Amino acid sequence: MARQKICFVLPSLHGGGAERAAVQILNALDPAVWDRSMYLFRREGAYLDAVDPSIELASGDRASRVGRWIGLERFVRRLRPQLVVAFLSYFGS
Repeated sequence: MARQKICFVLPSLHGGGAERAAVQILNALDPAVWDRSMYLFRREGAYLDAVDPSIELASGDRASRVGRWIGLERFVRRLRPQLVVAFLSYFGS
């Protein structure tokens, strides 16, 4: 059976509860079942070192909001995950 692709999306790994939970949940998913990835709009934050090295970690390289969305679109288009989990209300707007 093929592994299911899942991608967590966050602004960064700064902050507290949501960022910590995202890392803990993604790390805890069985890599035999899940092909795990994380996309950050900015590759920064206290929890970067806590991300399991087997998780594909990508980030935007553009300063503008539109540029970051384009980076996310390209990442998702390349990986084609079955499930994208967006953390924080930042993504709803």
